Amino acid sequence: MRQAVNPWMFHTMLACLILSLVAVILRSVGRWKRRSFQLDDFMMLLFVPCATFALLSISEGLGVRDYRLKPDQIITATMYFSFFDLLYVLTLGVLKYSLCLTLLRFATAKTMRQTIYIMIIFNTLMTVACIVGIMALCRPYRTNWRHFYDFPGYPKKGSCSSGVVIKSLAYSLTAIIFTSDVICVILPATIFWKTRMQRKKKIMAWMLLSLGLLASVATLGRLPFLSYWSAEHDRPGGLGIVTLCCSIEIALGIFAGCAPAIRPLVIALFVGIRSQTCSGELELESTSESIPAARPTRARDPYPLTSFTFNTIDLKTIHSPRGDVVDITSSYGMA
Repeated sequence: MRQAVNPWMFHTMLACLILSLVAVILRSVGRWKRRSFQLDDFMMLLFVPCATFALLSISEGLGVRDYRLKPDQIITATMYFSFFDLLYVLTLGVLKYSLCLTLLRFATAKTMRQTIYIMIIFNTLMTVACIVGIMALCRPYRTNWRHFYDFPGYPKKGSCSSGVVIKSLAYSLTAIIFTSDVICVILPATIFWKTRMQRKKKIMAWMLLSLGLLASVATLGRLPFLSYWSAEHDRPGGLGIVTLCCSIEIALGIFAGCAPAIRPLVIALFVGIRSQTCSGELELESTSESIPAARPTRARDPYPLTSFTFNTIDLKTIHSPRGDVVDITSSYGMA
């Protein structure tokens, strides 16, 4: 029986999808509570269809060697990957845009804000250019999942660019993404270096906004497999690794974009739980203090009347149940 699914790759992408969805939900809740919900929060949800097509491609055999797959599985898996490729570029552009907006909220200097605006324009232009380039590689677009295979039941229709052009576009896209990641790390450091904050808080804020640097590791990790874009043998296996690296990159980018919005929500939740715990402990202590201590018990004397004595010097008066004072040293009190 032929193996059609790479299980560890599928489970890794599923974990990326679930964790990213949780991060986006927490970000939306935090922004909604502060009444700062904006367009980039809605656009964060674009990763859902992107991750869905990635899971569909893996479930159809992407990431598996050719000899373990049937021709229809290879064609279907490559088709889902072609749709994932477009959504990946679009989702990555949205993540960069959201991160630039987050930096724009912190930047106050005119030069820094102008630099961020230039980054937004550059990121938008490169996203559009990459989408147009991917769409123009094969004409019509469905040729992407038929041109590189020679199967009897799937004739080649249309035309595609040469392998050199495809590889050049893939390497150029990777270089642009890596460069933008590095710039997004340098800008937060420049912004917080000039602010009047404690060094510990500066480092914490810089680390939150620079989580996107981890995404560049996944970007560089797919470099050895970019040649499979135009390969004729084991193309699904190589493209599966590329899809995995892209999914991890998007997940890390989502964490970088959501971390500044999630942090106040997590702190407020932690403070609320801690205050409830402290109030419960104080209430328990006040309750225990209000309960009178039990009187110590003593053994009963079998002959109480014969052994009853008192010291008239130390004990002068006692209070009766009615509240009046009776002198126990008088003859009236002894009666």
